[in-house]
Amino acid sequence: MRLDGSNLTVAYNTTSLGQPLYLYVDSYENIYVTFRGNHGVFVFRPNSTNGTRIAGSRTAGSANEQFNWPYGIFVSDNGTIYVADHSNNQIMKWLAGASSGIRVAGDGTSGYSLTQVNSPTDVIVDEDEFMYITEAIGSRITRWAPHSSYGTCIVACSGTTGTGPNQLHQPHSLAFDSFGSLYVSEWLNNRVQKFELLNYPVPYNQPNLDSNATWSQCGVTFIDKTTSRSFVRGFFIDSNDTLYLVDYVSSRILIWHDHTTYPSRELSATLFEYTGLFVTLIGDIFFQNGIQTGRIDKFSSNSNTSQFVTMFSGNCYSLFVDIRNTLYCSLHGEHRVVTASLSDNNRSAVTIAGTSSAGPQSDQLWYPWGIFVDIGFSLYVAEHGNDRIQLFRRGERSGTTVAGKNIPNGLLLKNPTDVVLDGNGFLYIADNKNNRIIRVGDGDFECITGCAKIGGSASNQLNLAYSLRLDSVGNLYVADEANRRVQRFRIESSSDGSAPNSLLNILISFEERNLPTIKFIPSGERLRFRHNQGFHISSKIDLQDGLSEPFSSRWWILNCSSICSNQTNTNLHVPSRSLSYGLYRFKLTVTLTNCPTIESSSFIDIEITPPNIITNLVSYETRIARHNYGENLILNPGKYSYDQNSVQFNQYDWYYEYYCRIYSSNLQEFETFESANQACLLGEWIYNDANQSSVTIFHNALQLNQTYQFMVQMLHRRNFSLQSFGYLIVQVENLQSPVIIIQCLITTMCALNDEFYYVNRHTQFSLSSFCLNNCSQAMNSTWNVYRRTMNTSNTTTQWDLFTPLSTSSFFGINTTNLLVMKDVLIDQYWRFEVIYGFQSGISRSTFDVEFNDGPRDGFYGIKEISIYGKVFSSGRKIYSQRQLLLTSSTNSVISLRLPTNTDLLAQIRDTFGCVTEVDLTSVTITSNSSLIGVLFEEKSNIESNIILLSELLNEISRNIVDEIFVTPFHSDLSNLMKNQSTCKHS
Repeated sequence: MRLDGSNLTVAYNTTSLGQPLYLYVDSYENIYVTFRGNHGVFVFRPNSTNGTRIAGSRTAGSANEQFNWPYGIFVSDNGTIYVADHSNNQIMKWLAGASSGIRVAGDGTSGYSLTQVNSPTDVIVDEDEFMYITEAIGSRITRWAPHSSYGTCIVACSGTTGTGPNQLHQPHSLAFDSFGSLYVSEWLNNRVQKFELLNYPVPYNQPNLDSNATWSQCGVTFIDKTTSRSFVRGFFIDSNDTLYLVDYVSSRILIWHDHTTYPSRELSATLFEYTGLFVTLIGDIFFQNGIQTGRIDKFSSNSNTSQFVTMFSGNCYSLFVDIRNTLYCSLHGEHRVVTASLSDNNRSAVTIAGTSSAGPQSDQLWYPWGIFVDIGFSLYVAEHGNDRIQLFRRGERSGTTVAGKNIPNGLLLKNPTDVVLDGNGFLYIADNKNNRIIRVGDGDFECITGCAKIGGSASNQLNLAYSLRLDSVGNLYVADEANRRVQRFRIESSSDGSAPNSLLNILISFEERNLPTIKFIPSGERLRFRHNQGFHISSKIDLQDGLSEPFSSRWWILNCSSICSNQTNTNLHVPSRSLSYGLYRFKLTVTLTNCPTIESSSFIDIEITPPNIITNLVSYETRIARHNYGENLILNPGKYSYDQNSVQFNQYDWYYEYYCRIYSSNLQEFETFESANQACLLGEWIYNDANQSSVTIFHNALQLNQTYQFMVQMLHRRNFSLQSFGYLIVQVENLQSPVIIIQCLITTMCALNDEFYYVNRHTQFSLSSFCLNNCSQAMNSTWNVYRRTMNTSNTTTQWDLFTPLSTSSFFGINTTNLLVMKDVLIDQYWRFEVIYGFQSGISRSTFDVEFNDGPRDGFYGIKEISIYGKVFSSGRKIYSQRQLLLTSSTNSVISLRLPTNTDLLAQIRDTFGCVTEVDLTSVTITSNSSLIGVLFEEKSNIESNIILLSELLNEISRNIVDEIFVTPFHSDLSNLMKNQSTCKHS
């Protein structure tokens, strides 16, 4: 209708109605008027001279059929009226012909929370039933979604009144123009303000990034395959930078708040493997349920239970909810995009793009994937099959290609799967099969990352770029599908060329946790090495989620006096006597070759000390012992410890502190014996001497069928920087049989490591067992082997019997000695058990082993070199099928006299008990007639001459090697071990 004075409607008798305030003229030229003094709403029909009350009574009140000072009014096309009920602090909705209203905004009380409307004066309702409300006392404009219990502030949200351009003072009425700009009249500021439409509140990030913005070429891993078991596809980042991820294999949605390292929340749901995620402003999480094709569910804000939303005819590969509360679904298999209004109970699907048949035409789609809807309701579609991004403007069924197919400037895409927009309208595209991210805008395009288009796992590579999102400052997150990770590419400059400052501290912390991690081998807060011992420090470099990437490394030695030079590899060797006694800090720096800005450093403290102490609490270097219940237990580190650099250990040079804890799958903290609160020992104990080098634990302090772990810390009396630790695990049982002990037959092949012994899996080794007392009645013995496994249900460990034991790999299964061939046992942790049978019962003992690999260049220090040989006759007839141990030495230079025709093999053992073998068949052995005469005596006499031979070799090699091991050349090694006929002389 025209409001120019033509077709005038005259209303009479309005003075008696009292204070008309607001009017509304509908498309039928009906005039609706609110009367403040009469607390009602009247309608004046065309050509009528009297109005008709259609809402409210004559008296003020808060009942549903009453108003208290009605102000602004809005009438929909179907005759429903909305009234700003000023003094009741609410918006009332009256259906046409109804006798009472329904409260649709506010809670009836005055206040400034978003659940309240504070003295509302006007209301406008758009086509999607969103209400825009002026609050006079609240001095703000709020927007309320249909059926919502709270609103969103869109104008003057500071909470204070004023005359500033972002402030209001008692706003009264409002209107929109055709461009969406909002006009507000202010009572006390005596002005009309115009607020141009820039953007509606949206739940995702659209930072304003111009053409000069740049990103790091190298990404850091935010989520990797250790967190999510699925191929990384659907994820979402909301306007609070909370990240949501689909883990369809584990049937869960993972949520990270505030850039946390680990998920802060987890929602259980069956998920379609290609489902997208969309999170609304109020926190509703939309996804496709994996139970039924096309079923869309949602988690309401803070709810752990999902609920049904609607059903589509096919699978949705992407979801989107626009500002009108309309749900979009990319029907990949049906080649179309459909919508359903979430404000409509019917929620029927409407096709807005595509024709249900695949094709390259402007009105067709071919496998649509990712979708994005801007605030003008224009739809962007990533077309997987057509290798393009299509734009469908609001109400148009024919699309325009905005990326791909040589648009712009020759851009070619390959199966794009996602597209998003920033605040300046730049497109960001997941160019899936080209393994890259493309940015399009200002008539051109640029590659952000993965620009070589070669799939890979390096930090500057992607392997099937699936989806992408921006955070609030413009950092780019990419779902790297085949690498099963989410990569974050940091924005490095904004429009003025400077780095963004928002969330700087959080982002720095985030960056640090994605740097390469460095693990030293050996590890510890402080390592100790002898002054006369060369040593090696190796490192294990973990690059984010374990994927390979080139890097450089450099060592620095701090506080050094004699060698301050650096080495440029991950392993460091320090020769013996290079460093004086004292404490040093070793620093390793790792820099990514492709991304030199990503650098990580780690430190390890090393102390150079004079002695090397081996601490034992009981005899035989025992780490696990069985103790008879009812007997006292004696711990004596002063007697059984020893100094590897000295002939005698002086127990009076040390202070001793004893600790105890119950040893179980759920380990307790160690407690000192002298602690008043210790709960490990239930009875008495005493020191056996004034030096406290030995302690007796009385039998009443130990419980039957309980396992204890004892520790002693020894501190040198004159040099507090020298300390050593010893451990013992004790199982308290009713022992009716003698105690059995297990040792390595060659002790240097087993290196102590708390309750485990280090053994090299690539060399054979032999265990020897013997009975300590009352062993005359022993009838038989047998060996069992157990493998340690992890119980995933309660994260505890258990020992599983390993069967069967092959007689070709295990020799002496039914004897007191066991020989294990090399490379037989693959796992890391093993337990060897020997069982002795007696007439009165059985007795058993265990020996726990941790396998590790042999030494190589740059690893550890050399502890021992052993020489083995095979001796041949002149016709190359082999006298023995096995290599025979000829000598073993801790020196790096060995002199040895041997028979001719001997093939040699060297075994080099490091300080951790690891062994590597070196073939020495090229070594030439010159003849020595006197020694040959001894070696080739008759076979019948050779075993009787073992002692003579060993004495002769010792005499020959005196002052050259530390130890000589001699075995008869004609004997089988397994029989030797069984008969204990191997001779060892030092």
